[in-house]
Amino acid sequence: MFGENKAEAWLPGVTWLPRPTNFWWWLDRDVRPEQRLVSPDHELFKAVPFANTIWHYHGILQPPASAETLIDVPAPIDGSDSGGALLYDDRTTLPGRLIVSTLDPFYHHGSNFMPATTKFLDGFLPWARELAGS
Repeated sequence: MFGENKAEAWLPGVTWLPRPTNFWWWLDRDVRPEQRLVSPDHELFKAVPFANTIWHYHGILQPPASAETLIDVPAPIDGSDSGGALLYDDRTTLPGRLIVSTLDPFYHHGSNFMPATTKFLDGFLPWARELAGS
């Protein structure tokens, strides 16, 4: 599940934390993306390098306690919230496995203007297909 999908409305134990979306942060040489790699040894990152997960995002999520956060965004300096997951892997909340993110690679790949999203999908989709076959 990717992008603004209202995961908090239909996934148990998920809370949405809105964040302003800065679509153009990459045009400012002094701005560094907030995303942090939390689980570098996770199998996903063999298929999708962390660099291919860096673009703007649409809010963050507080995942269920049993989920593994793969990429997070820290709490803002003003302390307005606690920070949360940008991408997580949940193997316990529901039967099966959920990879959940507020990143929106399908939209931007289809729009043909954000190369990181295409690189993300070039790694993610074969990885997911391989998981589904095993």
